[in-house]
Amino acid sequence: MADHLTIDVDSSQADDGIVRVRLEGELDPASAPRLQREMQALLFTAAPRELVLDFQGVTFMDSSGIRTVIELSNQLRDREGVLVLEKVPETPRRVLEVTGLTEHLDLR
Repeated sequence: MADHLTIDVDSSQADDGIVRVRLEGELDPASAPRLQREMQALLFTAAPRELVLDFQGVTFMDSSGIRTVIELSNQLRDREGVLVLEKVPETPRRVLEVTGLTEHLDLR
């Protein structure tokens, strides 16, 4: 299974505690583990109080993507930070709505 997800990290606001990550492609079993690993490293090195995932370019998300989002949200909460999902398109937004996560996540 090919990994079709681009992860672009913008740490220009890291001094303010904000790191933005633009995602483009599919968040699925092939790409979710890599996203999890890269965000783990980011949490360790940058320690942001707010991690903003820009979902504008995400075309597909399944249960592995949901699990990754939940894990990231929990890890940030444990560090007194917050995970923000920004510009979530209709398809992944619908997945988040059906699973009830829109009630528990910060969507902007």
